[in-house]
Amino acid sequence: EHLPVLLDAIPNTHEIEFDYTPFVDGRPRHYIYQPYLLKENKNRWYLVGKEVENNKIRTLGLDRMTGVRLTGQYFFIPDDFNPDHFFRYSFGIGTYSGIPEEVIFNLDKVQTQYIRSNPLHPSQEITETQSSRFQIKLFVIPSDELRMQLLSYGAKVEVVKPDWLRTEIQQALIQAAAQY
Repeated sequence: EHLPVLLDAIPNTHEIEFDYTPFVDGRPRHYIYQPYLLKENKNRWYLVGKEVENNKIRTLGLDRMTGVRLTGQYFFIPDDFNPDHFFRYSFGIGTYSGIPEEVIFNLDKVQTQYIRSNPLHPSQEITETQSSRFQIKLFVIPSDELRMQLLSYGAKVEVVKPDWLRTEIQQALIQAAAQY
């Protein structure tokens, strides 16, 4: 429902405003926003742009926006904004501050075939281990999206590196198993 306004605002650099309700706390917020681009991830659409009040680039889900309209103001996209660079170390749709890290985990053959056919990240490297498992290496900024992906493999995943992420995933799996 918001596409007509957004498809006008983005190429013509029109500022927009809307209300946005995040999943985290369910409280609506009002934004004045400079829309840079639309991005799809896992069958959901997102708007990437700059929040005027905080002068911060954000990625917001279209499904949580209401009342999208043009403000009548124009803006300039910074010359140094490059979407490929902006999302380079992101896992999924989120963009996070932080330092990219090498993340290494082992999976079985079946799960690895899925990852080969639908890569998790452009940095992905896959090698076979001596135990007929496969080792996947990513160079990303660790995020909640990465943690959820690793946890989705359940007992089929073993995080090797970094140690802190290995411990986090181990603790989450222990807590999950304790519920049964």
